[in-house]
Amino acid sequence: MRSRRHTSKHERKRATRFVRPRLRCLEERLTPTTRTWSGGGDGATWSQAANWQNGLPVNGDSVVIDDVPATTLVHFDVLGLSLVTLDCDEAIQIDSGADLTLTSAAIGTGSLANVGKLTCQAATVSLPVTNSGALESTNSTFNAALENQKTLAVFGPNNAAGAAFHNAADAILQLTG
Repeated sequence: MRSRRHTSKHERKRATRFVRPRLRCLEERLTPTTRTWSGGGDGATWSQAANWQNGLPVNGDSVVIDDVPATTLVHFDVLGLSLVTLDCDEAIQIDSGADLTLTSAAIGTGSLANVGKLTCQAATVSLPVTNSGALESTNSTFNAALENQKTLAVFGPNNAAGAAFHNAADAILQLTG
């Protein structure tokens, strides 16, 4: 027969003591939200909340602009917005002083007219682009017409597969890398 060791109340309390796990915060992960254009406001101004079904787009969002009867031209009038994707069936003009960055894709049947600043970072652009402002492209692919009338800066390997490119006589084309 085995002998049992008697434990004191103090020893039992120590043995069942709760150990609090230590948690460490990792990086923040966000899922992009898809914002959809309704044209329910003035039907033209990007920064007007009434033109969006589910709130104004913010950095990291994806945007869908379907062919809406109330809209003929969307005026992008925001400074410093970065979108993952732009799926657009309307014409968009990036107004003077506005700044749009695309980090994945620009697709649809619409077009982009840039008078402000357009930055493409590893993006596939399948919308025709007319640049009358500043356009910077890094590691991007253009699959539609690209007309440069002002300043186009190209960094790293870019691809214009299937795109018609036109650089106006007085326009600046800067190629780096």
